Amino acid sequence: MLRRLVFLLLPLGLFFSCRNTEQKTFHENGQVMEVFSLNKNGEKHGSYISYYEDGITYEISAYTNGTLTGTRKLHYPDGNLEIEETYNEKGELNGPY
Repeated sequence: MLRRLVFLLLPLGLFFSCRNTEQKTFHENGQVMEVFSLNKNGEKHGSYISYYEDGITYEISAYTNGTLTGTRKLHYPDGNLEIEETYNEKGELNGPY
């Protein structure tokens, strides 16, 4: 019986230990400042969104194992797009922005 229980729980433990954990930080006024995920090594991994104190989106980007990759968009306080730039898999700025 114990052997079956271990056999069933081991895959679940591996599944949950490999998952990214979502993190949120907050401005002093209680508004969300950032939403992102950390991999098992504590590095940003996946989508990253940050906000101004009034809740308007400031940045939308993505990370791969702690490295900024893909498209990064920065917004003015009124919500309009300020900068759009692209990063390669090494985290280097790729092309014009």
